[in-house]
Amino acid sequence: MVGKVRVYVCEAPLEAEPAGLEELKRAVTAEFTDADVSGFVGRQGSFEIEINGKLIFSKMETSGFPYEDDIMDAIQRAYDGQPVEKITKSQPPCVIL
Repeated sequence: MVGKVRVYVCEAPLEAEPAGLEELKRAVTAEFTDADVSGFVGRQGSFEIEINGKLIFSKMETSGFPYEDDIMDAIQRAYDGQPVEKITKSQPPCVIL
């Protein structure tokens, strides 16, 4: 069982879903129907993902966003009962010139 997947995103209005959360929820629950995916407002500039209480990705540490495949691989490991490793690879953030 996957359990809880928590996503912390900065500066989202409390009444709205954090940016990108709905897409992530759809992708995760399509493959892992028992996953509990929820979003929370985090620190400014943050995009952090926890699986069962363990921080597996932090934009504050990598300066970018995770690749969906890496998130899904980490969730698969949790589902299989294997240790989940922190994701250190990231995409560059969007830059508007």
